[in-house]
Amino acid sequence: MVSFPWGSEPKEDDINKFFDSNIASDYTGPADGSKSKDRFLKWFMGRVEGVVGSDGYAVGGKMSLAVVMIFNMFANNLSEGETLGELPGHRRECFWKQNTYRCSAGCTPQAESHR
Repeated sequence: MVSFPWGSEPKEDDINKFFDSNIASDYTGPADGSKSKDRFLKWFMGRVEGVVGSDGYAVGGKMSLAVVMIFNMFANNLSEGETLGELPGHRRECFWKQNTYRCSAGCTPQAESHR
């Protein structure tokens, strides 16, 4: 699982597309393969949200590897002082500087409905 989607420092347009695109909106049911090139953060989070339990755990109502992997994907960041040498932000932070304010604003259909 790749937690850092940026191979190089992303341009603002790429960041906006990654966080804001909702062209692929088939969050439940069979996935629409014709929109596979338009699957970005909202699509992936919507699909994960559909299988995660309503009790706050991914599976089985308790801590599991699935919970750890979801955390790793979205919240496992390194501050500047936690790296050896220089490491740019896009290599240290999941979804690079954007996840905190964008995801708290509602990245998934369920989060949007609770705003």
